[in-house]
Amino acid sequence: MDTPDQKPKPEAAAPAPKRIYTTGEAAELCKVSQQTIIRCFDAGRIGGFRVPGSKFRRIPREELLRFMRANAIPTDALDGLEPVGRVLIVGAAPALSDALSAALGEGVQTRTAADAFDAGRVLERFPPHLLVLAGPVPGCDESTARARLAPEGVEVLALDDAPDLSDAASAIRAALDTRLGAGADDAESARRG
Repeated sequence: MDTPDQKPKPEAAAPAPKRIYTTGEAAELCKVSQQTIIRCFDAGRIGGFRVPGSKFRRIPREELLRFMRANAIPTDALDGLEPVGRVLIVGAAPALSDALSAALGEGVQTRTAADAFDAGRVLERFPPHLLVLAGPVPGCDESTARARLAPEGVEVLALDDAPDLSDAASAIRAALDTRLGAGADDAESARRG
């Protein structure tokens, strides 16, 4: 029984998503036999690696998602653990950054940076799918951001200096959907019910 002097125990944080899967775990998620996953692995249809010194195979999460999407296998079991996309918002006022993050929803992981220097520091730890210039960034227009700031394969989206929140969120979502392909659309549709 709780006494007034006892403090409530903090809830445990949700476990981090699994990054590497065995062939058996992959088979269970894909709803196929383990032998089917092994054959696809051996044929190069699903990427991964062999555990050194053994016959065991391991499949990274990204490869499993790619394989599932390429073969129209529902990714519901994995999508609940992984954001649909990652966005770095640069140059926005804190209130706008917070509002954009909230408008994009739980399916999009966001980070913010006040300027190009901060963006460089954030990029070291957070690989985005999309870099958004959401306000004036001194010395950094869209072409400069593409050339010097955005890693290869990262889209750059420049918003107006005073973007409408709804329009900005829609533009970001559309750019993410384009960048991530049909898998993002399917995952978002599944989330919306």
